[in-house]
Amino acid sequence: MFSKVFCSFLKNNPKIIWELRSLRRQHKFINFSCPSNFYEYIAYSSVYFDKRWISLADKYEVRFTVKSLIGDSYLNELYDVCDDVSELDIDKYPQSFVVKTTNGCATNLIIKDKNAENWTELKAKLKKWLKYPYGELTGQPHYSYIKPRIIVEKYMEQLGKSSLTDYKFFCINGEPFIVYVHANRKKNSHLYTIGAYDMDWVSQPSFLAENYPHFNSEKPKSFELMKELVRKLAHGFKFVRVDLYEIDGKPIFGEYTFTPGFDAFSEFAMRELFNRINK
Repeated sequence: MFSKVFCSFLKNNPKIIWELRSLRRQHKFINFSCPSNFYEYIAYSSVYFDKRWISLADKYEVRFTVKSLIGDSYLNELYDVCDDVSELDIDKYPQSFVVKTTNGCATNLIIKDKNAENWTELKAKLKKWLKYPYGELTGQPHYSYIKPRIIVEKYMEQLGKSSLTDYKFFCINGEPFIVYVHANRKKNSHLYTIGAYDMDWVSQPSFLAENYPHFNSEKPKSFELMKELVRKLAHGFKFVRVDLYEIDGKPIFGEYTFTPGFDAFSEFAMRELFNRINK
């Protein structure tokens, strides 16, 4: 797929990826010695990443940190963890479940009926995902140090919804600042509706890019508890995004993200985030 020499080069030189992106996005190179905006701050943080990111970006290892900080009752149920596709035991899993690789992004299989799936094709896809050099090719070298594994988790549902609503809390110095709400996600894709809210659940459409019309979302029943949990999870980090779900009125941990995408951010949001980080 990609030569080991090429991937090793990118792993040790992540600035190259960020500079190419910056030329396309900002039409200039990044000043890594003095980041001038939120985009450059994330680029700098990715290149000189905190070693804690490795275990927190690992979809299996992160469970141990979450358990120690807020307890395992806020974790989704884990059915299995495997080093290789051959270790998957489909017969022992329930009819519906979710399969994820631990070392990438958007490498999830949502299985609603295991008997209706072509497991030869799905296992081939998982094999490719396990080998894919996500960290190297995206300028996020902390992913390169994650052991490639597969986890099998409970399939979570929300009554009356076609997909899970995802609450993405952007935290600065351990304090949640803004939450982006992703809903109505298309299966195995990045297509969704989105809303932005402050910590009083007042909508903030100015935080969304023009091509992302604000989607009004109902305040989750556990919003106050969510904020408490997020503060504990984000403690000790200058910037982090903590994702939660709400299942039957209870928060469930999703993931930590230290290098979020920028597509949905307005220029106003980019300035606000950067200014608060630098206060």
